Amino acid sequence: MRWNLLSFLIWEYLLFSCVMPTISFKVSSEWRRNSPSGSEESISESERSKTFPFYSSFSLLRGDVVLYWNLNYDETISFKIRAEITGNMKSEGFLGFGFSPRGKEDRDVVMVTWTEDRPIEIADAFTNEEGILLPDERCDYHMESSNILYEDGDVFLEIDITRYFNTKDPEDYQIEWGTTWTFFMLDHEMPEFYRKLNLETMDVVERPLSLLKSNQYQYEPNLPPDTKLREFTVNKFQIPVDDTTYWCQTFRFDLQEKVHGIKYESLITPGNEMIVHHMELYHCEVPPDNKIPDYSGPCPEKPKQLNVCSKVIAAWAMGAEPLVYPIEAGVPLGGSAWSKHLMIEVHYNNPHKLSGLIDNSGIRYYYTKTLRRFDIGVLEVGVTYSPNLVIPPQEEDFEWNGLCLPSCTSGLPTEGIQVFASQLHAHLSGHEIKTKHFRGDVELPLLDKDPHYTTFFQDIRLLPDNVLILPGDTLVTTCRFNTEDRVNVTLGGYGILDEMCVNYLHYYPKTDLEVCKSTVSQDALNFFFEETTVSFRGSNSQHDIQRKSTVELFSTVDWSDMTKSLWREIANVGPMVEECLASNGKAFQHDN
Repeated sequence: MRWNLLSFLIWEYLLFSCVMPTISFKVSSEWRRNSPSGSEESISESERSKTFPFYSSFSLLRGDVVLYWNLNYDETISFKIRAEITGNMKSEGFLGFGFSPRGKEDRDVVMVTWTEDRPIEIADAFTNEEGILLPDERCDYHMESSNILYEDGDVFLEIDITRYFNTKDPEDYQIEWGTTWTFFMLDHEMPEFYRKLNLETMDVVERPLSLLKSNQYQYEPNLPPDTKLREFTVNKFQIPVDDTTYWCQTFRFDLQEKVHGIKYESLITPGNEMIVHHMELYHCEVPPDNKIPDYSGPCPEKPKQLNVCSKVIAAWAMGAEPLVYPIEAGVPLGGSAWSKHLMIEVHYNNPHKLSGLIDNSGIRYYYTKTLRRFDIGVLEVGVTYSPNLVIPPQEEDFEWNGLCLPSCTSGLPTEGIQVFASQLHAHLSGHEIKTKHFRGDVELPLLDKDPHYTTFFQDIRLLPDNVLILPGDTLVTTCRFNTEDRVNVTLGGYGILDEMCVNYLHYYPKTDLEVCKSTVSQDALNFFFEETTVSFRGSNSQHDIQRKSTVELFSTVDWSDMTKSLWREIANVGPMVEECLASNGKAFQHDN
């Protein structure tokens, strides 16, 4: 767009005249939110539309901002912004608020401006590839109300804005299921838009959020009167100055009778929010009289007796909200045959090697003796944890598929299982994940997806509707990776620079099946190494391949375009090995 007097006048008009246009279409959504049965009558329309149940805070150099949002039944989303105004901003200033798919590029911006002698106004804008702010000729944001508030000597801007999930405007970010990067900027100087304001040079604070939610979040049931809680936290742990640390600690949790876990949430030590990457709470699957050693130390060095502590009963990752289970189901804990030992595993990601950080993070767990109808289980689907999950370097979009096959799901109950929540998981190079669902030759609706996945925001998402998995169904979990900034090959593994591709499915009724994954077969690996690793060609190649580890062999590969093409074919259509495991780590046995 060329900037001249006319375009500047148009921008000024948009800035001070942003009015919601008349829109004749009704926005459709793949993830339509239906009212839960029996709930709509008990909650009034006004309560549904103006509760602002979700929020997130942003700390800017010039003040703090709190964002509240609510999902409305006409497929609009309402935002309430409360921003602290300091210094010169009390008389004049602007606030920028908006969204983007992955952070810096393609930003959709709402500009809010105010002065002492003019009312608060909003304007719709967007950025080009260079980060230059440009006016959007169509305004898709409606300002419901705005105020400057004075409270105990402090000054706040409060503004309510509404827009559709999908505005059908190519310059707008279309809000969809999954991760949305949300950002704010706040300053006292009015922006000179006609001089091509560049957001890349400004103090912009951004954060990934999950804006669209299942309607189950809006109808959180009251906890039973007999609800108790227990906190499982590490104890004054000094975080090492290493990129990746896994710290394990055991606990004794003595429950003489069966209870149901009904909710859990994270407890993160203030100041460590960007270091505590994810946590898992495991039950130690042993007979109740077996002794488990007390341990607090690095997970790779834990005693072998703790290998039985592998049954996941809570999993949290950065950005996840508290998980409240459906009222008809709970996680089974306790009883005469239940081991009294748990172990928490905390993953710390400290790329800047910060020192002196003391951590007491962990998980707060709620449980009740008022048993529910069903027990809850967790099923892992995707790609097996192993070095075979290989992504070549300098790849913009490399795809991996993990299969959960009918030969494994055929052991599910005849009536199937109800999946109510999903946690997609990959590491730094993962940028998109989805799980497809097949019944025979028919592809059913997607089980879950995140087209803008980031490892720094991995919430456990309650699904819009339960998904029924029947015996013989197939699940395909697809991860897409970007390694353009890497010169070496990326292997599957537990470190933050390694990779994973998995979806943790929360479901009921619980079965013994816990892992349903796949990986490249050894024959396929042998073929790849024989074709691409010159030193192993010839009569002794098989012997040499068997002597070398997979990690060693992949480190010798020259990743030419032809080699990458061959590996892409092997990784996605080559022979696979199925991993079908019960909660005890052994092969899943079934009668079906």
